[in-house]
Amino acid sequence: MWQWMVLMKLMMLSIASREEALAKHRRRLLLKMPTSFIVIADFRKKSSRLGQQWKKGVPAEVIPMAYKAVMLRLEKMNGKPTLRMAVKKAGPVITDNGNFVIDVDFGEIPVEKVKEINNQLLQIAGVVETGLFVEMAQMAYFGEEDGSISCRKAKNN
Repeated sequence: MWQWMVLMKLMMLSIASREEALAKHRRRLLLKMPTSFIVIADFRKKSSRLGQQWKKGVPAEVIPMAYKAVMLRLEKMNGKPTLRMAVKKAGPVITDNGNFVIDVDFGEIPVEKVKEINNQLLQIAGVVETGLFVEMAQMAYFGEEDGSISCRKAKNN
């Protein structure tokens, strides 16, 4: 019996040290990341109002155990939330962090309201991050329908 307990303690130490090593590796990667952020998207994402052309909604990464409560809260915000389902496997899409993705249709949103909606989403318990890159990107490049590329520079830069 004592051998089993020793083995379990060694396994726990091994797991903890691997998690610490991974966290350290992530920190090093973040420190080496570039300081500029550029968005690359297709023509469906280019519009003067959010939701004007892209009709699939705003993505929100959500902790799995909170997704139902988050969906109820999003409905109270006049959104239409949909749990994003996987295509080549059963069940919802799982992010690299082990979370779910909820797509929320708020209809068309004026540009001046995007920051407010992003902040409201981030205040919901269980929401980890959104797919809105508010005040993050310096440039956006769009692949147009005809194969050409257009560019849009951020107003704050």
